[in-house]
Amino acid sequence: MQKVASHAVPFSRYPAGHHDVTWAQQQVLKMMHSNGQGQFASGAARTWSKFDEAKGFPSLADFLRSVSVVVGRHDALRTHYLPGGERGWRQSVVGDGSLLVDEYSSEDADLDWACSELAHILAVEPFAQDDLPLRCAALTVGGHIRCFAMAIHHASADGAALAIVCAEIRHFCADESEHLPIPTQPRQIAEWEMSPTQQRNALRADVYHRECMRQIPVCTDEEKLPTSGPLYRQWILDSTAAAHSARVLAHRHGVSMATVILSAYGIVVGQHHGRRVFTARMPVSNRYGEFRDTVVNLFQTTPLSIDLTADSFGSLCRQVAASSALVYRHGHYDPDRLEASRRKIEEERGSRLHMPFRVSIQIGGTGSDRDSTKVAQQESAVKQPEWLYPQEAAALRARSRYRPAHGKPSWPDSTLKFDVWRIDAEASITLGTDSESYDEDDLLCLLHAFEDILIAAATSPGDVAVRALQGTVRNAVFQRPVNDR
Repeated sequence: MQKVASHAVPFSRYPAGHHDVTWAQQQVLKMMHSNGQGQFASGAARTWSKFDEAKGFPSLADFLRSVSVVVGRHDALRTHYLPGGERGWRQSVVGDGSLLVDEYSSEDADLDWACSELAHILAVEPFAQDDLPLRCAALTVGGHIRCFAMAIHHASADGAALAIVCAEIRHFCADESEHLPIPTQPRQIAEWEMSPTQQRNALRADVYHRECMRQIPVCTDEEKLPTSGPLYRQWILDSTAAAHSARVLAHRHGVSMATVILSAYGIVVGQHHGRRVFTARMPVSNRYGEFRDTVVNLFQTTPLSIDLTADSFGSLCRQVAASSALVYRHGHYDPDRLEASRRKIEEERGSRLHMPFRVSIQIGGTGSDRDSTKVAQQESAVKQPEWLYPQEAAALRARSRYRPAHGKPSWPDSTLKFDVWRIDAEASITLGTDSESYDEDDLLCLLHAFEDILIAAATSPGDVAVRALQGTVRNAVFQRPVNDR
């Protein structure tokens, strides 16, 4: 794959001005700045999308025109982020300018790999302060544009926003005449956040956050933050057994697969740390109503407390589902208010407040072109089993793959990060930390225990007691053979 050309895509006469950032943008920019990496040094959100051969490939001119139209529709794609304002940062929206779109050529037979590599190339370099927050490139194979890739600054786009930009580019490539509704802009969201209605909602969210934070245990000496940034440790699990078990349990107990996954992980971590209440930070998309099609990062992390004293796994799942509803209800909040409450609780406790667990669960596929809604409809149309045969579970378990991965040195954190990247035919899960609190054997054993719990619950003909599953954790963590890695 090699770059063959660069094209300047102009845009003009669009709204411009200086505006406050949204609460979510404020958190992103503050985090990137406070970590000492500079406000644009963090990795960008990236994705890629293929064009459907059956519908025909767009010409280069149509593709560039579509990119120009989409950039003009969304302020966040024409924004520079500057220090200042009441929230610490301001968005400076550009009305006239041009975006450089690169053209790459490839003869690689593996188009998916080439697209993914192109997205990585775009995201590897940090954004300079005077850069537009969007990088875009087209990949041609045999003279046809087969796919395009993007990297967007994290303050301008989350995963949902990336999907919106991809869909709009494909839309305008296919039909220039069909117009899309005018999207809500980040400046409008920032104005709405200051309205009396949302200020009352933010106050209620603050009450909820304080209740959750007060349930976080005081850090012991072993759980204190490390003084230096160790290597990021991570184990990856690719498991058909976990995906199938989660699907069986979700159907049996009438909850979502994400609820099943979270319940099983809560048992693992609660048992491993000897805790009756498991409190984790969960990302909330905050995409509802008129914000559904907004291109901006709206994700905020919200605490979720899970009481692990339920009698059965089904009861635990239902409790988790109810608690998760509160997370989504209070997921749009004022970070300054949250920080003030955090400091107050730290003063009450006389120690630093640290939330050591972060959970992210995404139900969907691996590629950007996967239509998760269509897949969900197809799966719901098929009668799901309520029980997993032990022989079938053993065969699926034999296909599970555990592998270690290492990242670059990071700043001290001690957060145990549990990420479910997809659940379809197979579940792809990572468990990692940049702290010195867990060694690699710990991470591997926790993942083993997580898979064991799902399989044990799914192979039981009825609801299974939580205490029995907690015994599974003890077996997985303390009796796992050394060579089973």
